Amino acid sequence: MDLTFESAFSAGGMLGHASYLLLVLSMAMRRMVLLRLLVVASAVVGITYAAAILNDPVSTFWESLLITTNLVQLGWTWLADRRTVFSNEERALADNLLPGLPPAASLRFIRQGAWTDLAQGTILVRQGEPVASLAWIAAGEVGVMIDRRHIGHCGKGEIIGEFSAMSGDPATATVVAVTPARVWMMDAERLRALAGRGDPTALALEAGLSRDIRRKLGRANRRFLEMAVRAAATAPGVPIRDCPAAP
Repeated sequence: MDLTFESAFSAGGMLGHASYLLLVLSMAMRRMVLLRLLVVASAVVGITYAAAILNDPVSTFWESLLITTNLVQLGWTWLADRRTVFSNEERALADNLLPGLPPAASLRFIRQGAWTDLAQGTILVRQGEPVASLAWIAAGEVGVMIDRRHIGHCGKGEIIGEFSAMSGDPATATVVAVTPARVWMMDAERLRALAGRGDPTALALEAGLSRDIRRKLGRANRRFLEMAVRAAATAPGVPIRDCPAAP
């Protein structure tokens, strides 16, 4: 096929465009399974284009090999996920910290950390000092203090130290177990190394940490709003009324 404007946008040419479009879309996928499925779809369209339009056996061969390789990888992933067995704690941690990551990859990441039982009064993080480990609370409750003043608490399913563990900056608060607690912990340096790889595990971790941060910010905003309302209600001479509707 000679390259002309008409051939580039003919029905056959659109098959070629579709093949590359699917390939480009696959690169935008955060989940490896979706990436591989789109690569397979791209190769199927590419084979149709190479064989039916271009009559190109070389491209047909390599597109076929691309399909085979990705199908084998998908099969291995499926088998690994089928054989993966989580404990209840590991399942809850994977759902909270690694949303969307396949089970086998989630378990590999989780087992690079360690489960620890903390006595009441154990300090996890000290204000002004580097955070040694990221922590996820499986059971129990911790208190959060700034300059020895209690400002809040965290409980089951929440992440501790994500800001400083990821950045390496000193902690902005002290976190101490106010009840016996069970936590999963991962060394901060190892965590930063894993997060910097840019692979699906790192992307899932980024999504999990971002979701936890949004949840904490939302809770903090609600708490500050409640404090402001209480302060206004008790202030002398300050009337409380509903906000008027927008015109």
